[in-house]
Amino acid sequence: MRVVNAAGGKTFASAYTPSKTRKHEATVRLYAQQAMAGRQPTAHQVRLTVIQVFAVPSSWARKARQQALAGTLRPTVKPDWDNIAKSVSDAINGVVYLNDKQVVSARVEKWYGPQPELEVVAETLEATPTTEHAGSSEQLVLGLAK
Repeated sequence: MRVVNAAGGKTFASAYTPSKTRKHEATVRLYAQQAMAGRQPTAHQVRLTVIQVFAVPSSWARKARQQALAGTLRPTVKPDWDNIAKSVSDAINGVVYLNDKQVVSARVEKWYGPQPELEVVAETLEATPTTEHAGSSEQLVLGLAK
């Protein structure tokens, strides 16, 4: 959200998506379209799992690099987990599911790896009358390497 000062002294808030974010979302959307292989977006409830892998900085000492690749040192760098989730959810909206309001459960994980990657798993859920939790009926895995 940004504040815009219009002619005549009027001020209003405007939604703004940076160019880099728009490009990233377009790439994720393209991979999602390919993974869907012509299938229609689901109308069911959806559980999303998003795994963002960051490349280990080449400037790091060998010990820190080894810890990062072993998973004992996790990224506490930007983007924040919620921005990753929002970007992925917006990108696959209308491709994997009809509307992002269908996402009833989501998990985002940040890891280090030898190269940047993004893995998105979208599972359709069917509610069962005997339990609060739903059972998985279909899974779509979308993997992106940068």
